Amino acid sequence: MCDKSAREILTFYRVALRSSGRSVFSNPHPYSNMSGSPTSNPSSDTGLASHIASGIAALFPPITGIIFYFIEKKDSLARHWAVESIFFGCTAFVVSVAINILTVILSVMHLGILGLLLGWIWSVFCFVLWLLGLFNAFQAKKWEYPIISQQCKKLFPKLVP
Repeated sequence: MCDKSAREILTFYRVALRSSGRSVFSNPHPYSNMSGSPTSNPSSDTGLASHIASGIAALFPPITGIIFYFIEKKDSLARHWAVESIFFGCTAFVVSVAINILTVILSVMHLGILGLLLGWIWSVFCFVLWLLGLFNAFQAKKWEYPIISQQCKKLFPKLVP
């Protein structure tokens, strides 16, 4: 009995699909583009859409920035975010090392809590800037980190795309 009703249901669906003129397999990837934005960019070296490549470049500064800087040559937005990632990551690292040295010096003077406080403030500041950069990269905006980008462009003009 159950076998007969299953056959009837399958027959019904086959007839309904044939009469609608659509094939079940007309779209092999029905969920590939739900966001409305392109998922690939055939003119880029990576094949990724600009906003995806930009977001990945900004994800782990400066490592992914360096990778995308050398891989991606055609997509200007991805290259922009690769350079921004390099600038931000290297600046954050250099300033963090300087704050750690300052913390050691202040702790010798029995003022180590000031260095720790400064380090905590810098960490929060870097985290907020990283989030802003990440959001803007995935939204395909050409945003620059305040002060950091301007100074690094002066120091490293050949790196700018």
